[in-house]
Amino acid sequence: MKTNQSSEAAQNDSLFSKDGPDNDVALQTVVRYTRNLANFPFSNCLRVNDLERVKSIIFDSINRIKDAEKYHIISSPELFKIETLVDCGILDEGCKEDATLAVNDENYLSCFIINDVDHLKIKCIMPGSDTENAYENCRNIDLQMQQNLQYAASYEFGYLNSNFCDVGSGISFKTMVHLPFLALTGKIGEVSRRLLDKQISLSSCFRGSREGSIFNFSKDAYSQGSFFEISTTNSFYGTELDQHANFKQELMNIIEEERLCCLNYTRKNSTLLKHDVFRAYGISQFSKFITRQEAIDIMCAMKMGVNAGLIEGIQHKELNFLPYKIMFTNIERIIKAGKFNFEPDIADNIRMEGDRLRAILLQDELKNIILKDN
Repeated sequence: MKTNQSSEAAQNDSLFSKDGPDNDVALQTVVRYTRNLANFPFSNCLRVNDLERVKSIIFDSINRIKDAEKYHIISSPELFKIETLVDCGILDEGCKEDATLAVNDENYLSCFIINDVDHLKIKCIMPGSDTENAYENCRNIDLQMQQNLQYAASYEFGYLNSNFCDVGSGISFKTMVHLPFLALTGKIGEVSRRLLDKQISLSSCFRGSREGSIFNFSKDAYSQGSFFEISTTNSFYGTELDQHANFKQELMNIIEEERLCCLNYTRKNSTLLKHDVFRAYGISQFSKFITRQEAIDIMCAMKMGVNAGLIEGIQHKELNFLPYKIMFTNIERIIKAGKFNFEPDIADNIRMEGDRLRAILLQDELKNIILKDN
């Protein structure tokens, strides 16, 4: 492992522009193992010396795994200069300030989070709906770590973790999905209830009010831009293989339902859909300022347009990169780097500079789009 790496080294964008299976609906999949060391209290109850000891033991184990040299360590307070890692799913929101992150240099495909609420979290991230590779990579890393670590576990309950929902296998699955046509046809509530019966939750991806949206598809949506997270609610029902198979089956069911709703809605409401998609594109290309909410709605419209055959010249892997790129934390990072000279009348106004830069980024990303009004 490499130590004392700059926060800039962790801001590798390439994972978020990679192609993945079913990326017309699924943007990104995260698999996480939660583990705690035997003979130590949970992280919240550890003394400072014990926190350092746990970290040292885990570092020693990481150094023994395959490709250990590809990981670099980012420690607090350096860790918390990288809010973009929360936006892209690497860090959990509310991560403790004395946590440490070990990130794989190659596109964030895997990372370790040490001394958050649990001693160790192993995460693997893949584009699209690729739960298989994310699960297999995470499992292989965990098995290698177990050769040198003794985890807290019991025959009756499985792995013991600070959150009751993580007791058992300690594994969780999460996929970010885009479901605008299920939302438009009023089926999100039905889908959510069905998933809960399968120990899976459906939650909003982006916080914020949807009031005042100028787009028809956003006014009655359950989530801003109809971006959702599908995630397992616990890890104590069945084995790891059962939990993976159950999650994958429900994920694929939702993807197929969204595609079917897209076909039906496009056939019945083509003029209304064209209006929203074309209007969103016009706003993206000719606005001087674009707010975060407007940007999310524009991303939604562009993905809808591609799926409905109304847009050419851009692929889903490019559109799936936009949520990370237009988030305030990434916008703020670019502004602080001093890479843009803003107009004098908005200079030193952080909010206006952010909205201006977001408009510039969207115009550049969407400049090759061709609208199809057939």
